Amino acid sequence: MPDKTRVDLSQTQEMPPVLDESPAPSPVFGGAAAGGPGPFTAPGPLAAPGPFAPPGPFAPGSVVPGPVAPAVPPAIAPRRLVELRGDAVSAWFGTHHVLDRVSLTMPAGQVTALIGPSGCGKSTFLRILNRMHELVPSASLAGRVLLDGVDIYEPGRRLTDARRAIGMVFQKPNPFPAMSVRENVLAGLRLTGTKVSAAQKAALVEQSLTRAGLWGEVKDRLDAPGGGLSGGQQQRLCIARALAVRPRVLLMDEPCSALDPTSTRVIEDTMADLKHEVTIVIVTHNMQQAARVSDQCAFFLAEAGTPGVIVEHGSTNAMFTHPQDPRTEAYVEGRFG
Repeated sequence: MPDKTRVDLSQTQEMPPVLDESPAPSPVFGGAAAGGPGPFTAPGPLAAPGPFAPPGPFAPGSVVPGPVAPAVPPAIAPRRLVELRGDAVSAWFGTHHVLDRVSLTMPAGQVTALIGPSGCGKSTFLRILNRMHELVPSASLAGRVLLDGVDIYEPGRRLTDARRAIGMVFQKPNPFPAMSVRENVLAGLRLTGTKVSAAQKAALVEQSLTRAGLWGEVKDRLDAPGGGLSGGQQQRLCIARALAVRPRVLLMDEPCSALDPTSTRVIEDTMADLKHEVTIVIVTHNMQQAARVSDQCAFFLAEAGTPGVIVEHGSTNAMFTHPQDPRTEAYVEGRFG
């Protein structure tokens, strides 16, 4: 039986982040790969340059060199997708047990939907995935959360590293009202102490807003207040702000519940585009939305005062067409919840 020893969330130690995916190459000096530098040899005299000859015509079938593509700034270079996994996660608020040994794998490059009636612990589970649960003074937990195989709750792991790698978009749009659209996108860089050049900032603003499906609507008013956008635009601005710090995973807690149907569809289209770049986990009460946007689904349930558990999980198509548990079938068909 999994160890249910609670983690004291107030006791953490700082250590440098372990986010680099590949070791730096070892330098090789001179000509001796293993034994140090070889003897120095003075260069010979330089040959005098010959007369300049213009290039002749290219032979048939040869490749004509084109312009060199500009390098992608490091701040926005693509990275491989990663998996997120909860392993035997239990959670409490004081003495109230809200989750019991929940294990779930959220595959890389897919959208995983967490569904279930209110009060079953799915939003609590979502907040545990990027260490927001510990913001509640009475909160405690047991189990592990593994990002690409590394436990984000391991002693010595930094909270800021977890939040940078696993971003969050909330139910209600929350742009910084006194900041411009541009400043909102870049706010995460300031909060995490990330330094980039002015050129990289401009490229990052455009790319983040484009990925969030908002660039075409705001490119001519980047200096306008973010709070002046419509509700759907504000939510996409929050998505762009989360994407600007280049998270590996994006968590979304009912991101469309306060939006009109048109804005909801735009957000859903944005998720469909983003899953090729970032792993997404979404909490939703809308079964039609879960069926439209997700690849995987997990059904949470808390019955008769018991803590929340996962009743069933698997591919969304299987969950909605051939559920294995009658409680899952009843929920997805709208007979309760």
